Amino acid sequence: MREERVLEVLGSERRQREQVRAAERAAAKERREKCEQARRHLEETENAAYLYEPGDDPVNPRILSEAERAAHTREAERAVARWCGGS
Repeated sequence: MREERVLEVLGSERRQREQVRAAERAAAKERREKCEQARRHLEETENAAYLYEPGDDPVNPRILSEAERAAHTREAERAVARWCGGS
């Protein structure tokens, strides 16, 4: 009876460790994906001739001003720092 309880506790602990490892792997995968997305977005932002946003007329989007573009670029840099650890 005691051995069964010990085996049950050990099995439960093992399952918990496996769940923690699985959650850590999932979080690491998400972080890698978000990092790649953030880097790609920053690169696209830096390389774009103009940045646009939807306007009142869906055919003619509004071009962002230099100040708005700079703010958008800073936000993209912050996303890279957040998801990629600043690298």
